[in-house]
Formats: sequence, C-alpha cells, structure tokens
Amino acid sequence: MTLYQQIKKLSEGQLRQLERLFVNSPKSLAILHLIIKSKNTLLNKDIINNVYTEEIALKGFKIAENNFFKLKARIEQTINSIDTPDSVVQNADLFLYNLKHTTLYDKKWTAIQDQLKKLEQFFENNFIIEKQFLLYETILHKKRELSINIDATELKKQERVKRLYADFLDAKEASILGGSFYNKYGKNAANDYLAKLKYLTQKHKSNIRFKLIYNYAASRFKLNITVSNAKNKVNKHIQTIKQIHSEYPLVPLFEDVKNNKEYLDLLFLSVESHYYWDISDVVQAEMLLEKKCIY
Repeated sequence: MTLYQQIKKLSEGQLRQLERLFVNSPKSLAILHLIIKSKNTLLNKDIINNVYTEEIALKGFKIAENNFFKLKARIEQTINSIDTPDSVVQNADLFLYNLKHTTLYDKKWTAIQDQLKKLEQFFENNFIIEKQFLLYETILHKKRELSINIDATELKKQERVKRLYADFLDAKEASILGGSFYNKYGKNAANDYLAKLKYLTQKHKSNIRFKLIYNYAASRFKLNITVSNAKNKVNKHIQTIKQIHSEYPLVPLFEDVKNNKEYLDLLFLSVESHYYWDISDVVQAEMLLEKKCIY
C-alpha cells in the first residue's frame, strides 16, 4: 500500500492525531497536508517533487529521494501507532490488570516492551488520562520489583502524569458536583464549579479531555436560561462538543467505558435535543430524538 493510500484511508480523528504528532517535523506535515488536499493519486515521485523542491535544486533528485524514503518509513511507523486496533489495545484493561498482578521475570519484561509502548502511545493520543497514570505507576512498580534502573526522565514523566491525573479528578468532581448543585439550587449555584473547570481547561490547553469536560458541563449548566445571549453560548458549547467528538471519537468524557464512541454519541444527542426543546425548536428536537432512537 502506498503512503498516499495509507493516509487517505485514515479517519478525520486519526489525521488530527498525525498533525499533533508531526508538529515538530515540517516535512512530515507538508506531506500529510499535500495528500489530504490532493484529489488525484500521488506517487512517491509526485510527493518528492512537491515537498523537496529546494533539496532537489541544491543536491539533486537522488539525495532528495533517499531522504524522502527515510522519512516515509518514520511516517508509516507513526501511522501504525495511532488507534491501533490490535489485541493489546482492545484488551487494555485486561493487559493492565495482568501486568499489575502477575509476577514478571527479566525475559518476560523485555518481551512486553513493544506492547507497553503501544499502550502508552494509544492512551496519550486519545487523552485517556486515568489509564495513562495507571500504566506509568505500574511500569515503575514492576521496574522496582525487578531491580531495573529508573532514570530521571522516567520519574519526571511519572510526576507530570500524576499532576495531570490529579487535575483530571478535580475537573471530573467539579462537573459532577456542579451538575448536582445546578439541579438542586438553580443556575447560579454552579458558577464556582464552572469557573474551576474553565481554569483547568486553560491550564491544560493542549489536552482535549479537559476541553470536552468543560464544554459538556457548561452546556448543561446553562440550559433552561431564557436570555438569548446565554442561549448562543450554550449552542457554541454544543458545537465545540460535536467538533471534538468528531475529531477525537475515542476520547472519553468522565470514564473510559466500553463502546465509548456510541455512548457519547447518545449522551451528546441528549444535550443537543434538550437545547432545541429549550429554544422551542420542536422539529429539530424531535429529529434528534428520532436519531437517538435509531441507536
């Protein structure tokens, strides 16, 4: 399969993941965007002539071609690492449980390194913070059991993920408590929780999970508000939720549940249909409810 074919078969969410992963590789990004925009099949020589023009002029086509094939190998390796539907990812919970509760020996530990890297990449790409935290904690625990050296970089990574996980738990709690106070005491009761969520979202701007939780909570806390300006804000939150869920369908909300995408499809349809009932657009609300019933 050509590089063009590999990239063309990726979903919108997977393409966005590649963009994030290629942020420090201008040529990889250029190749990705060239293929995304192209409506005609691109051969390797077409990609080289488009992306390596300066290098061809300075060093000749042959050198540019060699450099392209080296980069192509790295791009293909990255493509294979995203949203990998193999047994390790599909059975991530079982793998983590066995890793935590099974006695390992040096040879066994060496044998599962590829699986660990694949899981780490999958959790990071899809912002599954709680499992990312559990994975790092388990890896360091097992290394101590096996008397394997833990370098400073690994400890820093663990500390970073630990802080991220603590903030995620705070965001989750703020959304749940804010919803409870909103339902019991009215719209103003949730303001402090919403402010906390906004702060955590700004603190972790590059982490889509916080943005999803904030916009979900904000859309719920502002429903049933009659001011037109507030209605527009609710709609903006809902559109943001839909955009995130479309681009990152495997990103969970509060928990990484089984069939996460289908579960969130239904949950977000409920929020959107509620919004249209709220603004008296009965036709649109009923259309969304019918769509929900199809699920």
